[in-house]
Amino acid sequence: MGQRSGARGAVRAVGRHYARRALKKGALFLLKGLVAVLGPAGALVLGVMILALLAVPLLQGLAAGGDRNLDGEVTAEDRLWQERYERASLSSAPDGPEASFRVPWGVLAAVDVVVGAERGAMECRAEDSAHALAPRFSYVQSEEVLTVYRDDGPEVSRSAVRLPVRAETYRGVWRIEWARERETGVLETGERYVREYDRISRAVPVTRDLSRLREYLEARLGREVTDPDLKLVLELAAAAEGRAFALAGEAGEVPAELVPVFQEAGAAHGVPWQVLCAIAWVESRFDPLAVGPPNYTGELAEGMMQFLPSTWRRFGVDADGDGVASPFSPVDAIWSAAAYLEACGAREDLPRALYAYNHADWYVQQVLEVAAAYGY
Repeated sequence: MGQRSGARGAVRAVGRHYARRALKKGALFLLKGLVAVLGPAGALVLGVMILALLAVPLLQGLAAGGDRNLDGEVTAEDRLWQERYERASLSSAPDGPEASFRVPWGVLAAVDVVVGAERGAMECRAEDSAHALAPRFSYVQSEEVLTVYRDDGPEVSRSAVRLPVRAETYRGVWRIEWARERETGVLETGERYVREYDRISRAVPVTRDLSRLREYLEARLGREVTDPDLKLVLELAAAAEGRAFALAGEAGEVPAELVPVFQEAGAAHGVPWQVLCAIAWVESRFDPLAVGPPNYTGELAEGMMQFLPSTWRRFGVDADGDGVASPFSPVDAIWSAAAYLEACGAREDLPRALYAYNHADWYVQQVLEVAAAYGY
């Protein structure tokens, strides 16, 4: 066939490694080896279905248990490497609005896994990857104005600020839009004040492409990188962070009977209804009976909006009026998610509220991409 697909080669290499270790690790590890071997079916529809329906959920469960390199056991090296990936992710963009565009640690780890599988040796290059894939921002100048009304007249102070308005990321280019806000209040001294400032209103994907990730992988692998290579990296990245994988901008059809529910809940709580739809799609594919893999505390996320029981106890509401607040009721789940996002500050900073919903930068980006596909 000539040059083989890099994705197939990577998964085959991982599969061979897993199969050898399976003889020592027992039945569970044998299952992981078989999944890794079955994944490369590639063009065969059955192989794709196995990869989508079996491999990724299995990887999610293993990653949630702390087995970051999927070798059958959680080692001190696993924990140290994950800490390096997490630190490198944090270093890829500063705090503030830029933080929503950081390179997810799962992507950094997945790149090393794919490269290591093809070369036959794992190496942690978290810092190099974070530097190469870090977002690049364009800024405009603005200012924050604080006016305090004192007895002898108003006192005005101005502070210069830089607002990021464009982000070039490993998944494409984003436009960051801002809105001018006016806040009034009373200081502890009893003096009235007016504060004028900018707040982020939304982030809009301008282009969706993986060219930067492709270029970096080509430099690491020393060969042409194919679309299956890129898909494999994103699948492994999503599995490492414990969530389902979705292609950039992919969006399923919203159930018609739920559209007014999304719209009403969003309007009531200051959350764009398309964002609520995107969460439901990314989290569960609109499955009201979905149950996710265990998180680090052992809790299982439940329902269409994938609430942890501990979070549901605080924010779950009986929106459908049947006398029971249930995460498995689509109406209850949608209204509860909207209320939760509002409590997390969605009216003021939607990306930060989405990060609170699921602490992963890739998740924020993915939800916003899908929301844009719904017309947000």
